[in-house]
Parts: sequence; C-alpha cells; structure tokens
Amino acid sequence: MKTLFRISKHELTRVLLHIPLGLLVCLFGYVVGWWLAAIFSVCFVVYELNQDWHISDGAFTDLKGLLWGLAIGGIAIVVLKLTGVI
Repeated sequence: MKTLFRISKHELTRVLLHIPLGLLVCLFGYVVGWWLAAIFSVCFVVYELNQDWHISDGAFTDLKGLLWGLAIGGIAIVVLKLTGVI
C-alpha cells in the first residue's frame, strides 16, 4: 500500500534524493516569490508523470520526496519566523 507517511527501505534512497528539491521550492517561495515555487513544482510534477508514463519508474516515490522536502522546509521557515531569526 502506498502511503505518504511511510517510507520503505526500497524507497528511502529515492525519497532522500528528492527532499532537497522540496527544500529548494521552499527557498524559491520565500526568497523570490510564490509564483516561482509554483512553476518549479508544476514542472517537476509534469516531468515525473511523463517519466512514469514512459518508463514506469514509480513517480509516487519521487513526488513523496518532494512533499517531504516541502514539509521540512515549511516547518523550518515557520520556526525561524516565530523565533525571530528571519
């Protein structure tokens, strides 16, 4: 069963590989603007779905990494703002 909150040993490498992309999207959204984060995210999702359609590599795992990175980055930004660091 595929789930967003459980990462199997088989998925771990690919999820960890895509977490930095989610962090980058958070950085784009905070530093440049929400529009750049949205464009980057949409392009990445389209790329992953196209890749999955052609080679069936399980795009869900890569998208899971992106979402984990977004969650980590979003939480980090909130904590830094609440503590007055940024």
